[in-house]
Order: sequence, then structure tokens, then C-alpha cells
Amino acid sequence: MWIITFFTMIVGLSFFYYQCKKEEEYIILKLIGYYFLGAFLFRFNKIPIPIGFLIFLVYFRPVTNKVAKTRSAYLGLVLLIIGIISPVLSNYYFERPVEVVASSSNLYKLYVKEDYKKIQEKIGYPRSLKLEDFNVNYEKDGTIRDLRYNLVGYLENDMILYRVNLLPDKQVYSITARRVDQWAQYGRLVLADTFFQAIE
Repeated sequence: MWIITFFTMIVGLSFFYYQCKKEEEYIILKLIGYYFLGAFLFRFNKIPIPIGFLIFLVYFRPVTNKVAKTRSAYLGLVLLIIGIISPVLSNYYFERPVEVVASSSNLYKLYVKEDYKKIQEKIGYPRSLKLEDFNVNYEKDGTIRDLRYNLVGYLENDMILYRVNLLPDKQVYSITARRVDQWAQYGRLVLADTFFQAIE
């Protein structure tokens, strides 16, 4: 992401520079300064405030090369906003529920190991997946009322908690993911592969 931001900044400032009247001294440094002023951020109680751009609006009234300097400040603001929004959108996309078709909604016909492999494939094969809180409720004939469990593992460098919930009426597993800093019981949990091999 930072490479795209850096490339956009260079291209934008270069374009603004070629629109300038070159007789102004240190114009390229001034454009860079206006860019960083527009991109300056202050967080108050985790709320991002574009304080640099507000300072630009209140105190700065460029005369020479006004358009280029103003656009440089706006470019800084736009890239700042993109930098704030993109992680939020990325997290939203990552944490959205995904679904995997279950082999059955009847416990006696359910291939849990096969279903687990499909879930693994869907969530991207995290490392060292461990299982926690496997719960299933079912009728005498095997009809599943409720089946849910948690998976905890590493995807790249992040520890991820996956909540797996079987929706019997749709015969699908609904899986949600959430990044966690740590998991206190992780070392004591059983490997999911071992558990589902035993259940099968």
C-alpha cells in the first residue's frame, strides 16, 4: 500500500510542478511541504483529525503558484483519507462471513473430516489450526439442531479466530474470522486435524 501511495505522491507532485511558474524559488520543496501539511494527522481519542489540512485552510493563503500548492495539500489529504479507510475496508472484507456446503445436516451422515478440509481450503489453509469448544446438539434420528466450534491458527503472521457454525436449514457452515492478539489457551488446545481424524 505504501508503494502505491509513494508512487501517487511522486506523480501528483511532478504534475503540479510542471504547471508552476518556475521563477519561484524552492518551488518543489514548497509543493512537498504543502503535501505533507495536507497529510498531517492528529488522533484524539482514536479519532483521526486532519489537523494539517485544517491549518492549511485557516492560515495559508498562497499567492504565487496558488493552484499547484492548493492541489498539493489536497493530494496529501486524499491520500491520508485513503490510508485511513483502506485498513477498515480490508478488515471488513476479511471478517465477512463465508459459507461452505456441509456434507449433511444429519449427524449420522455428516463427514466432519471431509467438511473440515473444505473449510480449511475456504479460509486459506492457516498454520497450526487448533480446535476449541466443539458443541453439537441433535435429535434421536440424527437431525442436527446446532453444531458449532472455534478454530484458532496463524494466517501469515496474524493469529486468527474462526467461528464455525452449521446452519442446518441451509446445510452450510457459516464461518467468520477475526484477528486476535493472542489466545491464552492456544498451547493447550488439540490440533484440529487430530480431533477430526478421531471423530471420523
